Amino acid sequence: MKFYNRLAALITAFVMTVTMFAGCASTASEDSVPKPSIVTSDIPTTEEITVSTTTEEVTTSEVMTSEVTTTVTTTTEATTTTEATTTVVTTTTETTTTPTTTTVATTTTVTTTAATTTSATTAATTAATTAATTASTSDDDIRNDELYTPNYSGTTSSKTVTISAGTEYQAIIGFGGMNYPAWNAAGDLTASERETVFGNDEDDLGFTILRIHIDPVKSNWSKEVATAKAAYESGALVIASVWSAPSSMLENFTKSGDSDALRVKHSCYAEYAEYINDFVEYMSGKGVEIYAVSFQNEPDYAYDWVWWTTDEIIDFIVNYSDAIDCKLMTPESFQYKKEFYNAILNNSTALNKIDIFATHLYGTSLSDYSYSLFESKGTGKELWMTEIIDPSGTNGDQYDANDWDYAIGVAQSVHNSLVKGNFQAYLWWYIKRFYGPLGEDGEITKRGYCMAQYSKFVRPGYVRVSATETPATGVSVSAYKSDGKLVIVAINDSGKKYAQTFDINSLDFDIGYIEAYTTDENVSLERTGNIAYDDDSFGYVLGAYSVTTFVISEY
Repeated sequence: MKFYNRLAALITAFVMTVTMFAGCASTASEDSVPKPSIVTSDIPTTEEITVSTTTEEVTTSEVMTSEVTTTVTTTTEATTTTEATTTVVTTTTETTTTPTTTTVATTTTVTTTAATTTSATTAATTAATTAATTASTSDDDIRNDELYTPNYSGTTSSKTVTISAGTEYQAIIGFGGMNYPAWNAAGDLTASERETVFGNDEDDLGFTILRIHIDPVKSNWSKEVATAKAAYESGALVIASVWSAPSSMLENFTKSGDSDALRVKHSCYAEYAEYINDFVEYMSGKGVEIYAVSFQNEPDYAYDWVWWTTDEIIDFIVNYSDAIDCKLMTPESFQYKKEFYNAILNNSTALNKIDIFATHLYGTSLSDYSYSLFESKGTGKELWMTEIIDPSGTNGDQYDANDWDYAIGVAQSVHNSLVKGNFQAYLWWYIKRFYGPLGEDGEITKRGYCMAQYSKFVRPGYVRVSATETPATGVSVSAYKSDGKLVIVAINDSGKKYAQTFDINSLDFDIGYIEAYTTDENVSLERTGNIAYDDDSFGYVLGAYSVTTFVISEY
C-alpha cells in the first residue's frame, strides 16, 4: 500500500510543481468570571480576576529564496544528508519557499531541521473508563481520497515538530461539562442534544464526562436523571458536586466581616456524608452509577454557597468520607489554590481516602498550573480540571460562543490544561449556554468545535506523549497515542500561515494513513484525507487562526 501511496505522491507532486512554477511566472487580561449560584438565577455572579499568561517567542525566518532545478522523470532519486534532503529538478526558476518543508512520498524539497530537546519524565497515572470509540471514516472513503500534498506558497517557516512517542506523560480520562437543570431556566438537555453532546458521530461533540449537581433538596434529584442516564449509557463517566448541604445542616458564622457566611455544622458531618451517599444510591437506582463525588464546589469562593477551612476538609475526609460509596474527589478550589491540596498530600490518612484531585482554573496563572508536590506524592491519584469558562473578559464578546477571537482561546485553554497542568480531564462549566459548547438553540458553537478538536479524537485511555510544544510564535502542539493511533493537535493562534513539518519517532506501528480535521472562523471540523507522508514524516499548512487535529493510524 505504501508503494501506491508514494506513486500517487510522485504524480501529484509533479502536477503541483508545474502549477506552482507557472504561478510564479505570472492575551492575558483582567477577566470577569461568572460563578454559579445555589439560587436559580439565570446569570451567575462575577468577580474580576487578574490572569497572567506567558508567551514564548520563537524566532523564525519568514521565507527563503532558493534556486530549484527540476528533472521530469518517472523515477526520482533523492540525495539525503543529515540535515537536509535535496531533489534534482529540470526547469531552473526563482521561487519563494520555506526552509522547513516536509519530505512528501518520493518527492523531496529542501529541508532544514531544527534541533529539539525533550525531557523524559513519565506520568504514573492511569484511568479505567469505558466510552464510545472515535468515529472514523470508512475504508471506502479513505481509498477514494485524493492524495494531499501541501502547497507552501505564501507560508512562513516553522521549526520542525518532533513527536517522541516513547516519552509518555498522563493518561487522558476525557472531556465534558456540567448539566444543571435546577439552575438553568432553559432546563434540561433534550434527547437529541444529549446525542449531540455524548455521541461521536460526524456532527457530535464526543464528550465522555458529565458533571451534575447534588441538590440540597431531595425532590430536585429527579431533574438530574434523564441526561445523566443518557450519558452513562453512552459510556460517559458521571461525576457529582455539592454546592450546599441541606439547610438543616448549615449554620451562619462571620467571615471577613460577613455574618451571613455559611458552613456545615460539625455535628452534622456524619449526616452530611450519608446525604451525599443517598444521592449516589438514588442515581444507582435510576440506572446511573456515579463515578465520583466532590463534597464541596469551590470551598474557597463560597459567597453564595458553603465555606470550608483546610482543617475542616481534612477532618471530613479522614473521619466521615468512608460513608460515601463511590470514588472521592477533593473539594474543587476555584483557582487551583494549593493550601488544602497540600494538606491532603501531606496527610497519609487523608490521601489514602482521596481518588481524584479536582480543581477549577478561574484566573489561575499559567505558572501555577504545574504541581510538583502532586507529582511527587500523588502517585496513583487522578488529576482533573472540573470547571472553567475560558477565555473570559470584560467587553461582553467573551460570552458569544461563536466569536472566533474567543473561541480559539478555548482550544488554547485545553492545551494549557493538558500540557502545562498535566490534567487528565477537562470540563467546561455549563454545556448548553450562550457561552458554552452547545448554544441555546441546541447547535454546536465554535467553542464546542474547538473542544471537539480534542474530545472527538483524544479518547479515554490515550496517553499524552512528548511533542515540540511551540515551533513558532502563536503555535501550540500536543500529541497523544493509543494502540495503532497517534493524534496531534496544532493550534495556530497567529495571522500567519505556517509550513509545518512533523517528524515522528518511537512509534510502535507503521504509518498507513493520515487525515486532518480543521476548525477556523469559516469551517468546523473540515476533513482533509490521505495526507502524503514519507516514512515517519509529513508536512501540512497550518492556516492562520486555526485548530487542526491530525489522526495517524495503521491502514
